[in-house]
Amino acid sequence: MIKSNLYINDCDTILGMKTKAINMKQFFLLISTFISFFSFSQDYIKMKLSKEEIGKGIHMHFQRNATEGHYMLFDLTLYKNGQFEYSRTDNLYPEYSKGTWKIRDGKLIFRSHIQKDELPIKISYIPVDSNGKRRIAQIRNLKEDVQEAFVFINMDSISCYYGDNLCIGSYDSIYRLKVGLEDSELKSPWIKIKQGNETIQLIIDTNLNLRIYVVFNKVFMIKKNKLDEMQ
Repeated sequence: MIKSNLYINDCDTILGMKTKAINMKQFFLLISTFISFFSFSQDYIKMKLSKEEIGKGIHMHFQRNATEGHYMLFDLTLYKNGQFEYSRTDNLYPEYSKGTWKIRDGKLIFRSHIQKDELPIKISYIPVDSNGKRRIAQIRNLKEDVQEAFVFINMDSISCYYGDNLCIGSYDSIYRLKVGLEDSELKSPWIKIKQGNETIQLIIDTNLNLRIYVVFNKVFMIKKNKLDEMQ
């Protein structure tokens, strides 16, 4: 009986050691895989252009794979006319940007068309009787869709949503406005407003999808077939 117990204990010990060895092996394999994948994910890799891409005027095309709990694909397309398109494809945080690119001193420099304080706004005045108080209509895009946006009135401490239906702060007259997008860093510069009683209509003057738009002002070092982002 004693020998049997010793045999069982020895088997348990050996089995435990083997299990630990396997777990350690899996752990180091996981770490090495993560390190190799992470180092790869830092670089944009130059892709071979198809005849179709060349026909569209594409000069260079780069892609980067990455993971932060889920898979992502970063895509960077450079056109011969000096324009670029950037996109990040995933189910949670898609991104998009357009702008210009140039090469200087071995560096690839990108600048988006719309900067964070340069949201383009068109303004019009609607001759609507407002019963003495000037009104601000809901902010729309070029397709006349209502946008998730807010407006600052005269100063940063006074803001309104849904046109002027829900306001923080008060005002007696309007002499300048600034538009901002919800859940975005994009804002317009201050816009001077002409005096009068007409309703103010603000229109975001771009066809870009601003719900996923980001400012892509980045600089990369060109290393053969890769781009290394400079911090």
